[in-house]
Amino acid sequence: MKLEIVQNEFMKYWSMAERVTGTKSTMATLASVLCVADETGVMLNSTDLKTTIRVKAEGVTVLEPGKAILPLKVVGELFKKIAVSPFTVEVDNEKGTISAGRSHYSFTTYNVGDFPDLPSPRAAEEFTRVSAGELSRVLAEGGIAGAPNEDFPKYLSGGLMQIAGGELRVVATDGRRLSLSKTVIENADAASSAREMLLPLKSLEEYQRILTSFAPDQEVEVLQDGAVTYFNMPGVQYSVRCIDSKFPNYERILSDTSTTQMQAERAGFMQ
Repeated sequence: MKLEIVQNEFMKYWSMAERVTGTKSTMATLASVLCVADETGVMLNSTDLKTTIRVKAEGVTVLEPGKAILPLKVVGELFKKIAVSPFTVEVDNEKGTISAGRSHYSFTTYNVGDFPDLPSPRAAEEFTRVSAGELSRVLAEGGIAGAPNEDFPKYLSGGLMQIAGGELRVVATDGRRLSLSKTVIENADAASSAREMLLPLKSLEEYQRILTSFAPDQEVEVLQDGAVTYFNMPGVQYSVRCIDSKFPNYERILSDTSTTQMQAERAGFMQ
């Protein structure tokens, strides 16, 4: 495999893949990015076994097709520090070389066959379609009351994504407070039975960062196959393993007969 990389353009996509790696894992291949180069371009793949991303990179030209696992600690740091652009990356028999002007850096990589199998949406069914802007909003607002670092009960570290009443709802709780955000889904059947899935808040927070790279009106296709949820956009597939837990019935504490309500201008209220 041999690539020519324009640093400023490429690093946007490398950063997306880098943030999903399992840097705390004892498996070296999880702290790496699988790079697949062919005639259609370069696909960057990374996973921590709970969250996976496939992103089609730009700012890179395929000089020779192939596959390689690029370790973050060595290759990722060099990508950030190299001052010459474009530069080339070449990997042959698990031996790699980065050439930037008069500088040459050597590194070793891993057997491509050791990279874990990534989930595929072939058997997944559509959960919903929503704009990137609205999805980012409901994830941010709906997940704010959760407790991402809690291990038990499992639902405390998760955000419930639910389709009900013609709306997409995101709900989270830390056991003392609860946040709920929702948006109307076009062409949704308000009378249909509720569908829901519980996803790790940390994974949803990372996906919010990815959404900021896209136009607010970009459509996101959300798919689910029971164990894994897929968020698809042009050039990016982000998948998250669902939490095996039951979220509490939050609707029981949201009374429709509240007698006290308040509206406030936010800036003044914050002061």
